[in-house]
Amino acid sequence: MIESPMEILNQVHQNANQALKIAKHPEDHQRLLSKLYAYHDKIRAESMVAASVTVACKAGCNLCCYMKVDAQAHEIIFLYNYLIEHSSCAEIETIKERCNTYYHDVRHLSLEEHLGCSILCPLNVNSKCFAYSARPYYCRNFHAQNYGTCQYSFDNPDDMGSPESLHVFVKAIGSASLLGCSLAYTDAGYDQRAYDLCSGLCHIFQDPRAVQRWRSKKSAFPKDCISKQQQMES
Repeated sequence: MIESPMEILNQVHQNANQALKIAKHPEDHQRLLSKLYAYHDKIRAESMVAASVTVACKAGCNLCCYMKVDAQAHEIIFLYNYLIEHSSCAEIETIKERCNTYYHDVRHLSLEEHLGCSILCPLNVNSKCFAYSARPYYCRNFHAQNYGTCQYSFDNPDDMGSPESLHVFVKAIGSASLLGCSLAYTDAGYDQRAYDLCSGLCHIFQDPRAVQRWRSKKSAFPKDCISKQQQMES
Protein backbone atom coordinates (compact mmCIF):
# COMPACT_ATOMS: atom_id res chain seq x y z
CA MET A 1 0.00 0.00 0.00
CA ILE A 2 1.40 3.37 -0.99
CA GLU A 3 2.14 5.83 1.80
CA SER A 4 0.15 9.02 2.26
CA PRO A 5 1.55 12.39 1.15
CA MET A 6 2.21 13.36 4.78
CA GLU A 7 4.09 10.12 5.45
CA ILE A 8 6.18 10.67 2.35
CA LEU A 9 6.91 14.29 3.31
CA ASN A 10 8.07 13.22 6.77
CA GLN A 11 10.17 10.35 5.44
CA VAL A 12 11.95 12.46 2.83
CA HIS A 13 12.43 15.26 5.33
CA GLN A 14 13.94 12.94 7.94
CA ASN A 15 16.22 11.05 5.53
CA ALA A 16 17.47 14.23 3.87
CA ASN A 17 18.07 15.88 7.25
CA GLN A 18 20.24 12.98 8.36
CA ALA A 19 22.22 12.99 5.11
CA LEU A 20 22.81 16.74 5.19
CA LYS A 21 24.26 16.54 8.71
CA ILE A 22 27.18 14.49 7.41
CA ALA A 23 27.50 16.02 3.92
CA LYS A 24 30.98 17.57 3.55
CA HIS A 25 31.80 17.44 -0.13
CA PRO A 26 30.03 18.53 -3.35
CA GLU A 27 29.63 14.90 -4.41
CA ASP A 28 27.72 14.23 -1.17
CA HIS A 29 25.02 16.65 -2.29
CA GLN A 30 24.99 15.20 -5.79
CA ARG A 31 24.58 11.72 -4.35
CA LEU A 32 21.82 12.80 -1.96
CA LEU A 33 19.72 14.62 -4.55
CA SER A 34 20.22 11.78 -7.01
CA LYS A 35 18.75 9.38 -4.42
CA LEU A 36 15.90 11.74 -3.60
CA TYR A 37 15.03 12.14 -7.27
CA ALA A 38 15.08 8.36 -7.74
CA TYR A 39 12.76 7.94 -4.76
CA HIS A 40 10.47 10.64 -6.13
CA ASP A 41 10.26 8.91 -9.51
CA LYS A 42 9.55 5.59 -7.82
CA ILE A 43 6.69 6.74 -5.60
CA ARG A 44 5.19 8.83 -8.38
CA ALA A 45 5.13 5.79 -10.65
CA GLU A 46 3.58 3.71 -7.85
CA SER A 47 0.94 6.37 -7.21
CA MET A 48 -0.01 6.30 -10.90
CA VAL A 49 -0.50 2.54 -10.75
CA ALA A 50 -2.47 2.80 -7.50
CA ALA A 51 -4.74 5.49 -8.98
CA SER A 52 -4.97 3.78 -12.41
CA VAL A 53 -3.65 6.93 -14.07
CA THR A 54 -2.77 6.87 -17.75
CA VAL A 55 -0.64 9.77 -18.96
CA ALA A 56 -0.64 11.33 -22.41
CA CYS A 57 3.04 12.30 -22.10
CA LYS A 58 5.38 10.65 -24.58
CA ALA A 59 8.80 11.10 -26.11
CA GLY A 60 8.90 13.92 -28.63
CA CYS A 61 6.11 15.96 -27.03
CA ASN A 62 7.68 19.10 -25.60
CA LEU A 63 4.72 21.37 -24.85
CA CYS A 64 5.50 21.37 -21.12
CA CYS A 65 9.03 22.60 -21.95
CA TYR A 66 7.52 26.00 -22.79
CA MET A 67 6.27 26.42 -19.21
CA LYS A 68 7.98 28.64 -16.65
CA VAL A 69 9.93 26.45 -14.20
CA ASP A 70 11.11 27.46 -10.73
CA ALA A 71 13.65 25.49 -8.71
CA GLN A 72 15.71 25.85 -5.57
CA ALA A 73 19.45 26.47 -5.57
CA HIS A 74 20.39 22.87 -4.73
CA GLU A 75 18.42 21.67 -7.77
CA ILE A 76 20.05 24.20 -10.11
CA ILE A 77 23.52 23.32 -8.83
CA PHE A 78 22.79 19.61 -9.23
CA LEU A 79 21.72 20.26 -12.83
CA TYR A 80 24.79 22.44 -13.49
CA ASN A 81 27.16 19.77 -12.19
CA TYR A 82 25.39 17.15 -14.28
CA LEU A 83 25.81 19.25 -17.43
CA ILE A 84 29.49 19.89 -16.72
CA GLU A 85 30.12 16.18 -16.16
CA HIS A 86 28.08 14.77 -19.05
CA SER A 87 28.45 17.34 -21.83
CA SER A 88 31.15 18.19 -24.33
CA CYS A 89 32.70 21.67 -24.44
CA ALA A 90 30.73 22.46 -27.59
CA GLU A 91 27.48 21.33 -25.98
CA ILE A 92 28.17 23.42 -22.89
CA GLU A 93 28.79 26.51 -25.02
CA THR A 94 25.51 25.97 -26.86
CA ILE A 95 23.57 25.58 -23.61
CA LYS A 96 25.28 28.67 -22.15
CA GLU A 97 24.30 30.76 -25.16
CA ARG A 98 20.71 29.52 -25.04
CA CYS A 99 20.44 30.18 -21.29
CA ASN A 100 21.85 33.68 -21.80
CA THR A 101 19.28 34.41 -24.52
CA TYR A 102 16.50 33.08 -22.29
CA TYR A 103 17.64 35.16 -19.34
CA HIS A 104 17.69 38.40 -21.31
CA ASP A 105 14.29 37.59 -22.82
CA VAL A 106 12.57 37.12 -19.45
CA ARG A 107 14.46 39.23 -16.91
CA HIS A 108 12.29 42.33 -17.33
CA LEU A 109 8.98 40.49 -17.64
CA SER A 110 6.43 40.63 -14.85
CA LEU A 111 5.12 37.33 -13.48
CA GLU A 112 1.94 37.71 -15.49
CA GLU A 113 3.87 38.54 -18.66
CA HIS A 114 6.20 35.57 -18.18
CA LEU A 115 3.35 33.16 -17.52
CA GLY A 116 1.50 34.59 -20.52
CA CYS A 117 4.11 33.71 -23.11
CA SER A 118 5.58 30.48 -24.44
CA ILE A 119 9.38 30.39 -24.26
CA LEU A 120 11.18 27.12 -24.94
CA CYS A 121 13.49 25.88 -22.20
CA PRO A 122 17.15 26.22 -23.29
CA LEU A 123 17.69 22.58 -22.31
CA ASN A 124 15.18 21.33 -24.86
CA VAL A 125 17.17 20.16 -27.86
CA ASN A 126 15.39 18.59 -30.83
CA SER A 127 12.20 18.15 -28.76
CA LYS A 128 14.05 16.30 -26.00
CA CYS A 129 15.37 17.40 -22.62
CA PHE A 130 19.15 17.54 -22.83
CA ALA A 131 19.44 16.81 -19.09
CA TYR A 132 16.36 14.69 -18.49
CA SER A 133 17.81 12.58 -15.68
CA ALA A 134 18.87 15.73 -13.79
CA ARG A 135 15.65 17.71 -14.27
CA PRO A 136 14.24 19.43 -11.15
CA TYR A 137 11.25 18.39 -9.07
CA TYR A 138 8.83 20.66 -10.92
CA CYS A 139 9.54 18.88 -14.21
CA ARG A 140 9.54 15.44 -12.59
CA ASN A 141 6.14 16.01 -11.07
CA PHE A 142 4.48 17.19 -14.27
CA HIS A 143 2.21 14.75 -16.05
CA ALA A 144 -0.82 15.15 -18.28
CA GLN A 145 -3.79 12.85 -18.59
CA ASN A 146 -5.10 14.73 -21.59
CA TYR A 147 -2.93 16.02 -24.43
CA GLY A 148 -5.64 18.51 -25.39
CA THR A 149 -5.21 20.51 -22.19
CA CYS A 150 -1.48 20.89 -22.87
CA GLN A 151 -2.14 21.98 -26.44
CA TYR A 152 -4.72 24.50 -25.26
CA SER A 153 -2.31 25.97 -22.68
CA PHE A 154 0.39 26.23 -25.31
CA ASP A 155 -1.93 27.90 -27.82
CA ASN A 156 -3.40 30.22 -25.14
CA PRO A 157 -0.58 30.97 -22.69
CA ASP A 158 -2.26 34.17 -21.50
CA ASP A 159 -5.36 32.27 -20.32
CA MET A 160 -4.52 31.94 -16.63
CA GLY A 161 -7.69 29.91 -16.09
CA SER A 162 -6.81 27.25 -18.63
CA PRO A 163 -7.50 23.72 -17.37
CA GLU A 164 -4.85 21.22 -16.31
CA SER A 165 -5.12 17.46 -16.37
CA LEU A 166 -2.76 16.52 -13.54
CA HIS A 167 -4.15 13.81 -11.29
CA VAL A 168 -4.77 15.22 -7.80
CA PHE A 169 -3.36 12.25 -5.86
CA VAL A 170 -0.29 11.82 -8.06
CA LYS A 171 0.42 15.55 -7.87
CA ALA A 172 0.07 15.47 -4.07
CA ILE A 173 2.51 12.57 -3.76
CA GLY A 174 5.12 14.37 -5.86
CA SER A 175 4.59 17.67 -4.06
CA ALA A 176 5.10 15.96 -0.69
CA SER A 177 8.42 14.56 -1.87
CA LEU A 178 9.50 17.98 -3.13
CA LEU A 179 8.50 19.71 0.12
CA GLY A 180 10.28 17.16 2.29
CA CYS A 181 13.53 17.79 0.44
CA SER A 182 13.05 21.57 0.51
CA LEU A 183 12.41 21.60 4.25
CA ALA A 184 15.55 19.57 4.94
CA TYR A 185 17.78 22.00 3.02
CA THR A 186 16.07 24.93 4.75
CA ASP A 187 16.57 23.33 8.17
CA ALA A 188 20.25 22.84 7.35
CA GLY A 189 20.61 26.58 6.66
CA TYR A 190 20.97 26.49 2.88
CA ASP A 191 19.49 29.09 0.55
CA GLN A 192 15.77 28.34 0.60
CA ARG A 193 14.64 30.78 -2.07
CA ALA A 194 13.03 29.67 -5.32
CA TYR A 195 14.69 30.79 -8.53
CA ASP A 196 13.75 30.83 -12.18
CA LEU A 197 15.50 27.66 -13.33
CA CYS A 198 17.11 28.84 -16.54
CA SER A 199 17.98 32.31 -15.18
CA GLY A 200 19.83 30.53 -12.38
CA LEU A 201 21.61 28.32 -14.89
CA CYS A 202 22.60 31.36 -16.93
CA HIS A 203 24.11 32.97 -13.86
CA ILE A 204 26.01 29.91 -12.65
CA PHE A 205 27.58 29.46 -16.08
CA GLN A 206 28.76 33.08 -15.92
CA ASP A 207 29.81 32.89 -12.27
CA PRO A 208 30.54 29.35 -10.99
CA ARG A 209 31.34 30.89 -7.59
CA ALA A 210 27.59 30.60 -7.00
CA VAL A 211 28.28 26.98 -5.99
CA GLN A 212 30.69 28.04 -3.23
CA ARG A 213 28.33 30.76 -2.04
CA TRP A 214 25.60 28.16 -1.74
CA ARG A 215 27.88 25.72 0.10
CA SER A 216 28.72 28.57 2.49
CA LYS A 217 24.96 28.89 3.08
CA LYS A 218 24.69 32.28 1.42
CA SER A 219 22.34 33.38 -1.35
CA ALA A 220 23.47 31.55 -4.46
CA PHE A 221 22.05 33.80 -7.16
CA PRO A 222 21.26 37.52 -7.61
CA LYS A 223 17.85 39.05 -7.05
CA ASP A 224 16.87 39.11 -10.71
CA CYS A 225 17.05 35.30 -10.76
CA ILE A 226 14.58 34.92 -7.90
CA SER A 227 11.21 33.44 -8.82
CA LYS A 228 8.82 36.25 -9.73
CA GLN A 229 6.16 34.47 -7.70
CA GLN A 230 8.37 34.66 -4.62
CA GLN A 231 9.28 38.29 -5.33
CA MET A 232 5.58 39.16 -5.29
CA GLU A 233 5.00 37.27 -2.03
CA SER A 234 7.97 38.77 -0.17
